[in-house]
Amino acid sequence: MAPRPDPTEQRIRVFEQRYGRQATHLAAHAAFPLTLTTDVVYCLRETYLPDCPWYVAADLLLSGLCLPVGYDLYEMEPPTRRYLLSYLRDQFGHHRVRNLGQFMVAYLRHRLDQEDSDRPLVLGDQSQWTVLACLSPGDAFEEIRQNLQQLAAQAKDPKERFRLASVVENYGEFLADPEFQPLLLDMADRVAAAESIDDAAALTDEWVKAGLQVTQVLIEVATIRVGEVDSPSQDSQLQEFRAETVTVNSRGEIIAREPVSAFWFSEVIAAPGPELIMVAIRGGELIMGSPEDEADRGWYSNVFPETEGINVEAQHRVQVPPFFIAQYPITQVQWRAVAALPMVAGQLDPDPSNFKGDNHPVESVSWYEAVEFCDRLSALTGREYRLPSEAEWEYACRAGSTTPFHFGETITTDLANYDGGYSYSSGTKGTYRETTTIVGSFAPNAFGLYDMHGNVYEWCQDHWHPGYEGAPSDGSAWVTGGDKGYRVVRGGSW
Repeated sequence: MAPRPDPTEQRIRVFEQRYGRQATHLAAHAAFPLTLTTDVVYCLRETYLPDCPWYVAADLLLSGLCLPVGYDLYEMEPPTRRYLLSYLRDQFGHHRVRNLGQFMVAYLRHRLDQEDSDRPLVLGDQSQWTVLACLSPGDAFEEIRQNLQQLAAQAKDPKERFRLASVVENYGEFLADPEFQPLLLDMADRVAAAESIDDAAALTDEWVKAGLQVTQVLIEVATIRVGEVDSPSQDSQLQEFRAETVTVNSRGEIIAREPVSAFWFSEVIAAPGPELIMVAIRGGELIMGSPEDEADRGWYSNVFPETEGINVEAQHRVQVPPFFIAQYPITQVQWRAVAALPMVAGQLDPDPSNFKGDNHPVESVSWYEAVEFCDRLSALTGREYRLPSEAEWEYACRAGSTTPFHFGETITTDLANYDGGYSYSSGTKGTYRETTTIVGSFAPNAFGLYDMHGNVYEWCQDHWHPGYEGAPSDGSAWVTGGDKGYRVVRGGSW
């Protein structure tokens, strides 16, 4: 007997057949807020899908996907919302999900400033929970539990208690697939009744014993001083990012999953429009290079005969100061936005890439064009943007690891985008996609950075040298000697 078709999937297919693919894309973005208004749907369209016709917003709200729950208030049923958010993640990548979290924070601040009431809070004032629910349900459950203990203790007003209970109930419905719903609904009942939820917290032990990983996470916004030039502002508050990284053995099998916590700020290039997520990297010591017994270490001299007899990957200690680095390779939409800024030293082609897609990495750009990109961004923001030194790049990529790859002893096409027709060491062959992939499609490293292995090569400041003898030990770029006509690239490519 054939399995029964998913009614939610059928409903959305019918919606797309009637209104078109762009309407489905808008519906996926509109699934992010807990509750919808006409204004928030139009803002989502203008910010993320400007080519989508304006009337599609009305089609969405009046379709069967959205149900009216009050004056200019609409909601999606939990199965519809879960399906559309999965669609959003798969079609637009993890970066878009996190970006929507930032959008909702900014939107709510704006609406609260404009209105005397707290009505905008019905849209969902805990947008980071939605981000986690999409990307890491276990972390979402634990964060809601921890937050709720504090919020419930502070909420003396019955109206506020019921609002919190309603929010938690909504997330309980959203997290029904991983079976966190019973716990969250119990918490919601306790909050509404002004009861402590500490007893409910003890139930997490049962879920751990049942094999569900529930990670302890903090929700604080930390203040980190990283330097007057590179930080967004002295003593500025950074936001915390959480995800999960993996470790593999020599055969490419995942043997561990670990939570990742990083701090970042957002650099808006154009409002409304794309922004850069800049991650704070703490300083430390790097053993740069590779051990002599590492697999495939001799490939370099095979490609560059002039390095024959030179230990081109000789290990050496480098002290790397703190710095910020982009969480993802520069995307095509970010490139276009900066290419539209006033020229500093040279022209920029706004659309140089062979593989098209707003959230695909920009490629086919020269080192000089990459420098011009940084210079224009510096002129716009008043902060110093530049290419990383090779030492900074390797420090950021390794993220404290000492293995050939930041995720372990080998590489697989489940972890990065490269030519899977080749294998490394004891690893296996995989998929050759023959194109770039949306940034953030694979797990990050322990610093919260994506696509450090594969997808596109990444430019560094340094001159090309045949080896590391005489290289700086302070993490700065090596821009003396060598061949300045050739610059260092690191990472990997599709």
